[in-house]
Amino acid sequence: MIKDGVSGYLVDRSQSVDDMANRLADAFVTMRGKMRSGEVTPETVAHEIRDFTPERQLAMCYANHRELQERKYRGKGLGGLSAAASL
Repeated sequence: MIKDGVSGYLVDRSQSVDDMANRLADAFVTMRGKMRSGEVTPETVAHEIRDFTPERQLAMCYANHRELQERKYRGKGLGGLSAAASL
Protein backbone atom coordinates (compact mmCIF):
# COMPACT_ATOMS: atom_id res chain seq x y z
CA MET A 1 0.00 0.00 0.00
CA ILE A 2 2.86 2.39 0.74
CA LYS A 3 5.01 3.21 -2.25
CA ASP A 4 8.00 5.35 -1.31
CA GLY A 5 7.52 8.92 -2.45
CA VAL A 6 4.10 8.25 -3.99
CA SER A 7 1.74 7.32 -1.17
CA GLY A 8 4.10 7.85 1.74
CA TYR A 9 7.40 6.53 3.02
CA LEU A 10 8.40 3.39 4.84
CA VAL A 11 10.80 4.41 7.57
CA ASP A 12 12.96 1.67 9.05
CA ARG A 13 12.80 1.19 12.79
CA SER A 14 15.65 2.37 14.91
CA GLN A 15 17.02 1.47 18.33
CA SER A 16 17.18 5.18 19.10
CA VAL A 17 13.88 6.92 19.81
CA ASP A 18 15.40 10.28 18.86
CA ASP A 19 16.77 8.95 15.57
CA MET A 20 13.44 7.35 14.73
CA ALA A 21 11.56 10.56 15.54
CA ASN A 22 13.92 12.59 13.36
CA ARG A 23 13.63 10.22 10.41
CA LEU A 24 9.83 10.09 10.69
CA ALA A 25 9.67 13.89 10.88
CA ASP A 26 11.91 14.15 7.81
CA ALA A 27 9.63 11.77 5.90
CA PHE A 28 6.53 13.79 6.90
CA VAL A 29 8.16 17.05 5.83
CA THR A 30 9.28 15.54 2.51
CA MET A 31 5.81 14.16 1.82
CA ARG A 32 4.15 17.45 2.76
CA GLY A 33 6.46 19.25 0.32
CA LYS A 34 5.45 16.86 -2.45
CA MET A 35 1.79 17.46 -1.64
CA ARG A 36 2.20 21.24 -1.66
CA SER A 37 4.05 21.16 -4.99
CA GLY A 38 1.34 18.99 -6.57
CA GLU A 39 3.73 16.09 -7.13
CA VAL A 40 1.56 13.97 -4.83
CA THR A 41 -2.19 14.36 -5.22
CA PRO A 42 -5.19 12.68 -3.62
CA GLU A 43 -5.82 10.98 -6.97
CA THR A 44 -2.29 9.52 -7.09
CA VAL A 45 -2.58 8.16 -3.58
CA ALA A 46 -6.08 6.79 -4.25
CA HIS A 47 -4.74 5.00 -7.33
CA GLU A 48 -1.96 3.37 -5.29
CA ILE A 49 -4.30 2.13 -2.56
CA ARG A 50 -7.28 1.21 -4.74
CA ASP A 51 -7.01 -2.51 -3.88
CA PHE A 52 -6.95 -1.76 -0.16
CA THR A 53 -10.07 0.36 0.29
CA PRO A 54 -12.41 -0.74 3.09
CA GLU A 55 -15.06 -1.59 0.50
CA ARG A 56 -12.76 -3.98 -1.37
CA GLN A 57 -11.29 -5.52 1.77
CA LEU A 58 -14.72 -6.11 3.32
CA ALA A 59 -16.06 -7.51 0.05
CA MET A 60 -13.19 -10.03 0.00
CA CYS A 61 -13.78 -10.92 3.64
CA TYR A 62 -17.50 -11.51 3.06
CA ALA A 63 -16.87 -13.49 -0.13
CA ASN A 64 -14.39 -15.72 1.69
CA HIS A 65 -16.82 -16.18 4.57
CA ARG A 66 -19.63 -17.15 2.19
CA GLU A 67 -17.35 -19.63 0.43
CA LEU A 68 -16.31 -21.21 3.74
CA GLN A 69 -19.91 -21.49 4.89
CA GLU A 70 -21.07 -22.99 1.60
CA ARG A 71 -18.32 -25.60 1.70
CA LYS A 72 -18.94 -26.43 5.35
CA TYR A 73 -22.67 -26.90 5.07
CA ARG A 74 -22.64 -28.73 1.76
CA GLY A 75 -20.41 -31.38 3.30
CA LYS A 76 -17.59 -30.83 0.85
CA GLY A 77 -14.92 -30.11 3.48
CA LEU A 78 -12.29 -27.51 2.71
CA GLY A 79 -11.13 -28.94 -0.62
CA GLY A 80 -11.10 -26.54 -3.54
CA LEU A 81 -11.08 -23.33 -1.51
CA SER A 82 -9.22 -20.33 -2.78
CA ALA A 83 -5.95 -19.57 -1.00
CA ALA A 84 -7.47 -16.54 0.75
CA ALA A 85 -10.55 -18.42 1.93
CA SER A 86 -8.51 -21.26 3.39
CA LEU A 87 -6.63 -18.95 5.78
